[in-house]
Amino acid sequence: MTAFASPDTRNYQIGKGNIYFTPDGGERRHVGNVPECEIELDPETLEHFSSMEGVRAKDREVVVQQEGVVTLLLEEITPENLALMMLSGVTEDNDEIVIDIYSVAEIVGRLEFEGTNTIGPRYTFDLPRVSFRPNGASPWIGDEWNQLPIQGEILRDPELGFGQIKLIKNANGPSEPPSEPPTE
Repeated sequence: MTAFASPDTRNYQIGKGNIYFTPDGGERRHVGNVPECEIELDPETLEHFSSMEGVRAKDREVVVQQEGVVTLLLEEITPENLALMMLSGVTEDNDEIVIDIYSVAEIVGRLEFEGTNTIGPRYTFDLPRVSFRPNGASPWIGDEWNQLPIQGEILRDPELGFGQIKLIKNANGPSEPPSEPPTE
């Protein structure tokens, strides 16, 4: 098993992994090094308050809208990664690869994460429908590594839902805590 009953420091994790994107109608590809990957769910709720006493008291809250985003910081400036940020297609024209900015209305596909960390439990996630868009500026001149900030709306797939997160069992998971030094 690669997760332990809490409390247990072996459940602490330093996340590492590989990210793959499969555009609708396209081929699965590795997006390269991604130093930041975040999933944020943002449900909208409806609150109910009792009006049977002098001070209203919240007695119920339900989710009425489900939405979320995945945010990635891509470091490998490939034509395909650049196209994700520029809402573009990629074409070849003679000796050039051309990325036509804003040439497509949306880029939708499956996003997969495969945990490879050595500290803590390993997880995978599979988001079957993500619609990507730019999420900030990409500096083209500077003294740091260029990065492509992109964000994807997590969409509900009619058959697969919003996706899944799975614990990878027996995957060289959580490291054992250091043994106690021998006593003399």
